Amino acid sequence: MRLAVGPPTEFFALTWIYRASAIVTGGLAAFAATLGPLFLLGLMKNARDEPASGAGVALSIMAVPLALAFALATANLRARRKPLLTIRREGVEVVRIGETALDRVPFVPGLVRLTWLIVTGQGFRRRVVRIAWRDLRKVFVSGPPMARVLNLGVRWGSEHEPGFAIQQVELRRPLDEVADAIRSYSGDAEARARLKGWGEDGLFL
Repeated sequence: MRLAVGPPTEFFALTWIYRASAIVTGGLAAFAATLGPLFLLGLMKNARDEPASGAGVALSIMAVPLALAFALATANLRARRKPLLTIRREGVEVVRIGETALDRVPFVPGLVRLTWLIVTGQGFRRRVVRIAWRDLRKVFVSGPPMARVLNLGVRWGSEHEPGFAIQQVELRRPLDEVADAIRSYSGDAEARARLKGWGEDGLFL
């Protein structure tokens, strides 16, 4: 929450991709779950007016992964209702959603990652990470214009191995604006004193 005139302290996530995913997967899941049983029960037939139990089986099977993808999309929407990054009196609070070991593996196909998130349940996890000001070593933005990354270097990190990285596609505001706000409060103890402190839940670093 912005309590005084100055740089913003709350940075919200982009959600349109998850909203679109929920609409598409939810609609397809409902379609498959409705027509599948109708074909299986013989209440619907193919264009030649013949039973099509094979189509019923296929549609019923398809409904399961589509429903799981819909559940993942809605879970991501709920998790992103609150700020993804918040500047607090004691430090910076970052919400990590759907973290997985595959995040550190380059060139993983999107379908593989989606399947892994659903099967392992990691896509439904939400973790709050708190970085105290004394542990925040460096804040910088790197990467080409279409793939900008906000790097938060912490006490165990370095310029080449930052503690946390946030992609531009994750936040609504430009990453340079986020980095400038963090640096501004980092060097202004008086401004930090007017901010809200962090709550009780989450991981303190």
